[in-house]
Amino acid sequence: QYNNKSYYADSEGKLAKGLTKIGNDIYFFRKNNGKMVVNARRKADGVYYYFAMNGKAVHDTWIQISGNYYYFESDCHMATNKYIGDQWYVDDKGVRMSAASAPKASIKQSGSKYYLYGADGKLLASQWVKIDSKSYYAGTDGAALTGIQTIGSAKYYFNTEGVLQTNTTVTVSGVTYTLAEDGHISGTKDASTVSAAGGKGAAIAEYAQQYVGNPYVYGGTSLTKGADCSGFCYTIFGNFGIQLLRVADDQMKGPSEAYQKLGYKKGTVISDAQLAPGDLVFYGSTSYASHVALYIGDGKVVHAANSRLGIIISDLDYVKSRVKDHGMRYWA
Repeated sequence: QYNNKSYYADSEGKLAKGLTKIGNDIYFFRKNNGKMVVNARRKADGVYYYFAMNGKAVHDTWIQISGNYYYFESDCHMATNKYIGDQWYVDDKGVRMSAASAPKASIKQSGSKYYLYGADGKLLASQWVKIDSKSYYAGTDGAALTGIQTIGSAKYYFNTEGVLQTNTTVTVSGVTYTLAEDGHISGTKDASTVSAAGGKGAAIAEYAQQYVGNPYVYGGTSLTKGADCSGFCYTIFGNFGIQLLRVADDQMKGPSEAYQKLGYKKGTVISDAQLAPGDLVFYGSTSYASHVALYIGDGKVVHAANSRLGIIISDLDYVKSRVKDHGMRYWA
C-alpha cells in the first residue's frame, strides 16, 4: 500500500496492471498507474467484472450499480441475456428485470434443426433462451443445441427438439446420465451396470421406455412430440449413434451395401430363441413388415402403436401377425 492505495508487485518488482489473478482471486489494477480498483465495475477481455472493497472480483451475487441490479456468475463474469433462476432475467446490458418482463423469444423448425429468435425477430446465439417454461441454448448458428453439451463449466442434455431435460435420467451411447433440477449432469453410470442383462441392447431398451405415454404421429420421429413405429425406433437408435433406415420394412430387411457405405448399420437376423433387449421385432410378413417394435425383455415390447394409444408397452405377441424368427439386432 502507498498513500492508502493498494498495488501489487511481482517477484521482479514489476507492478501488476489490468486484470490480474492472484491465488484464486481476480483483481484489476489501473493500467496507467497500477492502483487497485475497488467498488467499481470494469471491462476486461470483452466481459464485465465488479471489484469489491477488498479489490476481489465478486461472484455468484447481485450488485446494485446506479439504481440497477447486475448479476456476476461463478466465473466472475457479468451475466447478460439470460434467466437467473425462475424469478429474474438480465438483458443485453446485464440489467435485471422480472422474468415475466423478459423479451419474448420464439422457436422455428427448419429441416432437422430448431432456430431461436429474440423478440426483435433476430436469431439468438450463444445464450440461454426460455420459451413457455422450456429452456433452450442457442448455438453459434442460432440453432437450439441437442444432445450432451458443455456450457460454461457444466454439462447438460437437450432432447431432439433442443429442450433442456431436468430431474430425470437419459441413456446416450450406452451411458446413463442423471440430470439435476437445473438440468446439469450430476452423475453417470455405464450401461453395463444399469441392467442385469448388461450391454448396449439393455441400455437401448431401458432408454426407450422413458417415452411411454407420449403421442403417436404418423411420419413423426420426435420422442416427445410424436413418432410412428419406425420413427420411434429410428430416433431411439440414433441417440446411441446407430443409424437405421427410416421405415419398418427397410428396418426388417436391412440396408443395401450402398447404404451401409453411407453409415447405415447392417444388423443381424435374430431367431425367437435369441431375442434380447434392444432387438427389433416386426409384424406383417417376411415379404413386408407393416409395424416394428423394440423388445425390452420378459416377453414385452415398447412401440409407437397408433394414434389412439401412443407409445405403449405390449406383449410380444399382442397380435398374431408377428414375423416369427426374424428379429433384427442392430446394437451389437
